[in-house]
Amino acid sequence: MTELDDRFVRRGLWLNQEQGAFMGRTITTDAKGGNVVIVILSISTSVAVAQVWQLLEFIIHQWRAKGIPADGLFWQQQALLRTLPTPFALAADSVQLWWRWKESHRALLRSLTQILLAISFIIGSLAASIFSSYLVKTSNIEILVSSPKCALLNLTDLGYGYLETTMPILRSYAEDCYQPGSFLPVRCHNIFTRPSISIAKTRTSCPWLSSMCLQAPIPGGEQPAVALDTGMVDMGPQLGANFPRKDSVKFRRVTTCSILPLEGHSTIVNESITQGTAMSGEKILALRYGAFPVPVNGRIIRDTFTFSLSNNLDSRGYMTE
Repeated sequence: MTELDDRFVRRGLWLNQEQGAFMGRTITTDAKGGNVVIVILSISTSVAVAQVWQLLEFIIHQWRAKGIPADGLFWQQQALLRTLPTPFALAADSVQLWWRWKESHRALLRSLTQILLAISFIIGSLAASIFSSYLVKTSNIEILVSSPKCALLNLTDLGYGYLETTMPILRSYAEDCYQPGSFLPVRCHNIFTRPSISIAKTRTSCPWLSSMCLQAPIPGGEQPAVALDTGMVDMGPQLGANFPRKDSVKFRRVTTCSILPLEGHSTIVNESITQGTAMSGEKILALRYGAFPVPVNGRIIRDTFTFSLSNNLDSRGYMTE
């Protein structure tokens, strides 16, 4: 989360709802506190592994102590287990005992059990040490945003200069991150877990009245309109809201787009009726959709869109008299 100010990061223990009540328990701290956590975790892992091994040796020793006559190999193995050696020492001493008592009945099999037990525990300890390092992350981490200004945007309090400052940033972010395909700039990978939401596109019938629909034949016999469907969007895993499952909100947006006809809805007007929105003497293409009054003096004409025929100005909506 490289573009978030540090003061808005929630510190301490919190629950990542997407990962569940157990695996989602997370502690967020600064670099100095993280080093302390790593040291405590390493010491705790070493102590826990040592205690589990000694407990396992004691259980095996007690299970073998049945009070029945046995040979020297058995009693030396018991004496070895009673001293609670480390896994490496148990494996090495068991090999020596087997070599010394190799003429005894099933000496190799009786020694092999302890050797394999020690080797298995050594491998398990190494695996535990390796996986414990994955409990600590220092890059590309998920954090909980704690913003004291999380509320509806109030331009009266912020001032319109706020939009002038933030709009270039928002426009740059939208151009970089809201792109089709999976190849996005690096800055987009650290904003949300899922940088974009997939949208299904299908052809469909015109959503308007027949008079407002394009009557020209569509190549290939396809439907004239296009429907864009987001599917069910979950505010938790898809939009980053850390809600419990019971409080999560899902919504769906379906938008249908169709080309509007020009015939019967377009007219060319002079600059004089656009109230100075164009140069003197300029012709303006006005597009009018809907029921509007007849353009008579003192009556209002509502142009849905207007285009300059000479300056190629951007389309915009006007209310003209």
